[in-house]
Amino acid sequence: MDLSFILNELGEERDLYFNAISPPIVQTSNFKANRVDDLYGLFEDEYSGYLYSRGLNPTVDILRKKLAALDGAEDALVFNSGASAIFASILANVKSGDHIVSVRNPYTWAHRMFEVILPRFQVHTTYADGRDTAQVAAAIQPNTALIYLESPSSWSFEIQDLRAIARLAKEKASLPFATTAIVRLSFRGLSRWVLTLFFRAPRNISEGTAIRWPGC
Repeated sequence: MDLSFILNELGEERDLYFNAISPPIVQTSNFKANRVDDLYGLFEDEYSGYLYSRGLNPTVDILRKKLAALDGAEDALVFNSGASAIFASILANVKSGDHIVSVRNPYTWAHRMFEVILPRFQVHTTYADGRDTAQVAAAIQPNTALIYLESPSSWSFEIQDLRAIARLAKEKASLPFATTAIVRLSFRGLSRWVLTLFFRAPRNISEGTAIRWPGC
């Protein structure tokens, strides 16, 4: 898909908002359902239409489609903070007794999750120097459920070889996670290697992070 089309046209149905060049910021909390059955359907699947802005909002929907397309991803979710994106995705992929391999010195709230919250549920974390793929490999245990990366890392801006670690994770039947604090127009190509990407958005978009699930 052409980059110019993604940035300027994708998801922007301008005939719905008076042909305005910039899409409106929809600030309502709730959306109308014409029938009770329609309302029930929206409660069953919030992504089938607009019900409540926490789940899906027309403005966020445009951003979501563009972010997914930029990376050739299956879909994207947009959260109001990096911490919520990290928490939601990790909690969705670990269970009691699992193990996580993380880069050393991760983002503050990721570290708090690994050290304070997850151990309450018998989920433990081993830290490795992400620059050394062999060290990451050595940290993997039989019950490792995912590998958490930050490239560049939050505190020291260390870069990891995401492709090499993703190959390693797939060999071990693990789920590689990657996060970055840099905004890029495209992270395309990694969608075939990395299951989930986090991108911190600039504050003029939101104080948050986008997360997408490429089709792996």
